[in-house]
Amino acid sequence: CLTTNGTPEIVADILNIHANSCTQVGNFQLSETDTEVWYGQPRMPDPLAWLNKPGAKPTDPALGLTAYDWGTIDIQNTGQVPADPIPAGYYSGGMTFKGGTVENPIRLAGGIYILDGAGLQVLANSYVIVDPAGGDADGDEIGEAFFYIAGTNWQADDTSCYISGNAVIRTDPLSEGLYAGLTFAQDDQNLNDALIMGTGDTLIEGTLYFPQERPASEQSGGNGDGFALRLGGTGLGYGNQIIASSIYLFGTGDKIINYDGRNPSPISKSWLVE
Repeated sequence: CLTTNGTPEIVADILNIHANSCTQVGNFQLSETDTEVWYGQPRMPDPLAWLNKPGAKPTDPALGLTAYDWGTIDIQNTGQVPADPIPAGYYSGGMTFKGGTVENPIRLAGGIYILDGAGLQVLANSYVIVDPAGGDADGDEIGEAFFYIAGTNWQADDTSCYISGNAVIRTDPLSEGLYAGLTFAQDDQNLNDALIMGTGDTLIEGTLYFPQERPASEQSGGNGDGFALRLGGTGLGYGNQIIASSIYLFGTGDKIINYDGRNPSPISKSWLVE
């Protein structure tokens, strides 16, 4: 935990720390609410390691993935917003959005999106929404989608997950199937940083999974370069769970993770019994 400006406050019921003291962790403070802090906890194995599928174009019909390549989606202004929802599937060039409004959003059909190329780029002032199955995206219901950021080499591949602070993407995770509960995931062989900037309109559900690891020498305490996931902006909701090899927090406001009990972390406790 490295800080150059102010002191971050952690608000949690339970905090498991691998180090043996706070001085080994960094500069942070706990909230005034009751927090159980457990030091010397074992490192937690990656509960989603089975998910890593580097490199190959998806072809598994059982997962709803076909070998068809939808190519590239690149929407650069609101006037280009397509009338029909953008279908799920494999996009070798990735998806870039810079457009859409509350009244006329960029609509996705929902399902599983495997993204190479540019990955997922939701740029400033964009409004993207996943259509509910058989429903109306203009209403309160939101559809389900899973975005898998592919790619294999950060030096030769710009594939990444980037959501700007002025952008809005509204999606729920898949409720069933192999990827149930997951919203964003990045291949562990793709070493690019992921950046999610939140605002008061940000409300992402599901698990965010960024297992990629860069050497410690590549990590910067200044702007977060080299960290697996950078969370910034002014708030608000960043999923129900974050699993990442490293996280860099910046900006202001509350970064809220509405944890719902999935993939729990074991706690080593001592008990007095007779």
